[in-house]
Amino acid sequence: MAVRLGCALVATLMLYQPVSGQVYHQVAPPPAMLPPTPEPAPANLGSFDAFAPAPKGSLLVRPAYSSGMFVSEPENEPQWCDDIQNGTTIERYRKSFVQKVELSGGYVHRDGLDQFGYSYAAAGVVMVVPLGSEDNIVLLTPRYRTDWLSGPTTVDVPARVHTAVLDIGWRLKFAPKWTSIIGVRPGFMTDYDSSSTGFRVSGVALVSHDIIPEMLTVLAGVVYVDRNDFNWIPAFGLTWIPSSDLRFELTFPKPKIGRRIRHVPFRLEDWVYVSGIFGGGTWSVLRTSGLDDELTLRDFRLSAGFERIVDGGTGFNVELGYVFGRKLEYEVTGTRLDFNDSFVLEAGWSF
Repeated sequence: MAVRLGCALVATLMLYQPVSGQVYHQVAPPPAMLPPTPEPAPANLGSFDAFAPAPKGSLLVRPAYSSGMFVSEPENEPQWCDDIQNGTTIERYRKSFVQKVELSGGYVHRDGLDQFGYSYAAAGVVMVVPLGSEDNIVLLTPRYRTDWLSGPTTVDVPARVHTAVLDIGWRLKFAPKWTSIIGVRPGFMTDYDSSSTGFRVSGVALVSHDIIPEMLTVLAGVVYVDRNDFNWIPAFGLTWIPSSDLRFELTFPKPKIGRRIRHVPFRLEDWVYVSGIFGGGTWSVLRTSGLDDELTLRDFRLSAGFERIVDGGTGFNVELGYVFGRKLEYEVTGTRLDFNDSFVLEAGWSF
């Protein structure tokens, strides 16, 4: 069912024909007496994501003169020339230490007393430290998340678990077409009742190569997740951007295909997308019997969503997904439970 649903969603996106031509378009240079306007922008300085493809720069077009900027000038909304309208004009970063504050939440449906569901709320702050240049940066992102667990009646689970981590990512462009990402995520995953602190460390090491700059990038590496069900996960795949309106992030274990449906130059972009994710984690918890144990939750998700990206890298998203392969495991007692497929509703906002 998950495969059929995924194929249907991808097919729906592909009904839209992308704008032909290159991904990024430069505006014609201004007259000689004025300073040149196109400037190469630094890399996407979003939050460190262990499964994200290596970020890279994008050529933006910025109007600094009026000649040739508009096809016409109506009273309400300007009509941009094709090079601007069909190109990429949105900066996905801020020129400041604090990039953005992120808030998110979600709900996984519980279908029956013997089934399992939960809701969550999370917050984070994305900060960036350039190390001499925009090709050598460190990302710092403290995050906090609380999950409220519901069911099942067949085994005891804590009412809530907490996740407090610090993402530390180092991105280095060490050659014209080569970029490395090294990240570490120390943190605490606990219900705060267990005698164990729940301290865990995950990490990532990736290398990417631009086969066609700004269009085709391949990457490979490994992710250490420090969970009881999995420890090491290979990371590999490619990012293909055939046009400014279509983006394929065919990377394991977090693929995503996006289609831009609206572009207001220098203000915002609207995207629809389908994505997959390997979810869950391991927390130190106190059982009702007084036993300290480790709870592991696992699931796989296929989601469809809408995302708005505002100039500067902020915005919001909302998505609805199908959840399958759902499991609950206790390490000490060896309890193993499987649950029915369900659905997830998630939303996020950054400012």
